[in-house]
Amino acid sequence: MDYLYFFYMKTSIYNFIINKNGRKVIFNSFTSSIISITNSEYENIFKNILFYPNSVIAIYPTLVKKFMYLGFIIDDKEDEVDKYFLKQKDVIYDEENIHFTINPTLECNFDCWYCSVKSYVKNDTILEGHMNKQIADSIIVYFTKLINNGVVKHLKIDWFGGEPLMYYDEIIKYISTAIKLVADKKGVDFLGFITTNGYLFTKRIVVEMQELNINGFQITLDGEENRHNVIRNSNGTKSYTTILNNIKTIIKHNINSTVILRINYDKKTILKLEDILKDLSNINKQQLQIDFQKVWQVKFDENDKVILDEKMSLFKLAGFKILTAESRPNQFISCYANKTKYRVINYNGDLFKCTARDYSDNIKIGQIKNNGIIDNVSILQKYEEYNVSNLYKCRKCKILPLCNGPCIQKYFEYMNNESVKFDDICLLSNYNNDINIYINEHLKYL
Repeated sequence: MDYLYFFYMKTSIYNFIINKNGRKVIFNSFTSSIISITNSEYENIFKNILFYPNSVIAIYPTLVKKFMYLGFIIDDKEDEVDKYFLKQKDVIYDEENIHFTINPTLECNFDCWYCSVKSYVKNDTILEGHMNKQIADSIIVYFTKLINNGVVKHLKIDWFGGEPLMYYDEIIKYISTAIKLVADKKGVDFLGFITTNGYLFTKRIVVEMQELNINGFQITLDGEENRHNVIRNSNGTKSYTTILNNIKTIIKHNINSTVILRINYDKKTILKLEDILKDLSNINKQQLQIDFQKVWQVKFDENDKVILDEKMSLFKLAGFKILTAESRPNQFISCYANKTKYRVINYNGDLFKCTARDYSDNIKIGQIKNNGIIDNVSILQKYEEYNVSNLYKCRKCKILPLCNGPCIQKYFEYMNNESVKFDDICLLSNYNNDINIYINEHLKYL
């Protein structure tokens, strides 16, 4: 006799039943399982399996097993919410996979009007300067100890800024060379990623980065050539062609590279986004992913969103992979900063949890010195109180496994600032609190 006869089953709380193109789509946000069936199949068979599995197990044993495998129905004793948060906890407290961000500088060779760093950081003295050798050596000492403790299996360093390539030789190459040497000896997987405007690359840097396992790149364009050159230039010098050629150099000379081409858009930029395609016609699409990002100061209406969807469809038809928040695989955290071991090392040695804030003392969680990290305990403890399971609305939300709750920085602000309301930190509020709108967006990328 089948084991399913010996316990009760129930419907998953994370199921969605959606009418799409004249059919019923059943989707589970926890397992990402999805099936499409006719309306009559749903009404006559699958509706009963979903909502009355114990009553129809004898009639549809194979289908009930399949639905249980897919997560549409579960053991009646199983608590899916707690199961989800156990998985999230494993990721947050993971000590084998370590991720840091390092800012060699907050300076930049461009002067983009929407720059988030300049928007957040109001203190000009913080915006000036770059990492010195003493701090670079302290970073090397810290990571050497971390690798030698025998726990770490994977170490990823993101290079951020400012424009990190302004100090490639003195900081990025210097630190990466030392850390990779230690990591290789201990058998630790060491990877690098760089967020850059892409203007300062040379073939030498590209080749050296491959040798240093810096294989991940995020490089930005601000629309097609004319629009881009108005927004993003180097003291008046046009940058579009240089950046595009540098992307092609990376893909040609670093066979392990993945380039995320971030395309910033506003109301003017979206009108001619397809013009970028002709400049990408001879590029290896397997190594290039497109990430459309709205300039954060700009408000979009429904008509703008329709135009954007049309433009994105053209890139998909051309064979490019499009990255969106909805298309990314579930990693049980909304941001890598949520991990307890994650730190941002600013160029002056100050430590933070988030690169999208002002690097001020009131959110500084510590400092790196030659003898290691000195924690700012009073502030760090407030960040370490991060626990999405304490948020009632998140516990009751059906899209929790998709959005994974607010990031640690927003949670910190919500818990420590009475003026911050839950809607300010909730992803669903971006969709006017309409779950169906969010799910339909998500289904586009499955």
